[in-house]
Order: sequence, then C-alpha cells, then structure tokens
Amino acid sequence: ALTGLRHMLAEANLALSQRSALEDGPPPPPIHTSPPVSRTTPSANMMTPPNRRRFSSASSRQQQQQQAKVIEPPSSTKEQDDAVAELEKQLLLERANNQKMMISLLEMQNDVNRSSAKIVELKQESAGLRAQLTSRDRMHADDARMRLQLGKRLQQLVFDNSALRRENEEINKQLARFR
Repeated sequence: ALTGLRHMLAEANLALSQRSALEDGPPPPPIHTSPPVSRTTPSANMMTPPNRRRFSSASSRQQQQQQAKVIEPPSSTKEQDDAVAELEKQLLLERANNQKMMISLLEMQNDVNRSSAKIVELKQESAGLRAQLTSRDRMHADDARMRLQLGKRLQQLVFDNSALRRENEEINKQLARFR
C-alpha cells in the first residue's frame, strides 16, 4: 500500500514538473563574459617570460579586462529558440527518467527493508530454535545419565536379589534340617 502511494506521488510530481517547465518558457540566452580561448596561438602574456610578467604595465591589464568584457553577438533567434526547445525536451525527458529511477529506487528500498525485517525475524526464529535444541540436548543428556544410574541400580538389585535368594535357600535348608 505504501509503495503504491509513493508511486502515485512520484507520478504526480513528474506531471507537475513537466507542466511547470512548459509554462515557464525558455530561459534567457547565456551571456559569455570571458574571451574566446584560441588553442592555436598563445596569448601575449604567456609569451613573456615569468620574470617580466610581474612588471606588466597597467595598460596590458586594461586590455585584458576589455577582452574579458567582450560579449559574443547572439546567433539568430530562431536557432536559439530551437536549441532551447530541444534542451527543454531533453530536460523533461531526463526529469522523467530521473523520476522513474527514483520510483524504482524507492521500490528497491522497500524491498530491502522488507528483506531486512524478514532476516531479523528469521534470526529470532533461529535463535528460538537453537534454544529449543539446546534444551532438548540437555534433556537427552539428563535422560541418558538417569538411564545409566537406573541400569546400575537395577543390576545391583538383581545381584542383591540373587544373593538373598541363595541366602533364603540356605536358611530354608537349615530350617528343613532342624525339623
């Protein structure tokens, strides 16, 4: 029941996030403030030896700041809109996939929790069965000890009985002689 409720909540959140993403509209295009980096030609600062870089003039610093402020002109608006729409579709798809993964993770976590509870239950049952087994083993050992003691006592009584019978026969013979 809890898993079904979580599944429904996750689906509702997914639907809301998809609707809100569609209603918000495209985000504004990014503004690049850093200069484009060319991989083929090193910058002028890199070509100067390290000891001369320390003493660079203020004008070179100003040039670097101006280069950093260069904003690239945006390409056509339709291309940007298409790119943004494509990104939004990918984002919605990724959100949906993320939600599905979260749902499956929740279900797996529920399975793990149920399995953990079952393991604890089985461990308790196992401990109870071990206690019963120990009790039975102790009872069997006590029974075996008692049988051994009773066997010895019975043997002693048999010997005493045979001795008493012999003694009784002798007494009967002596009594028969006296008569």
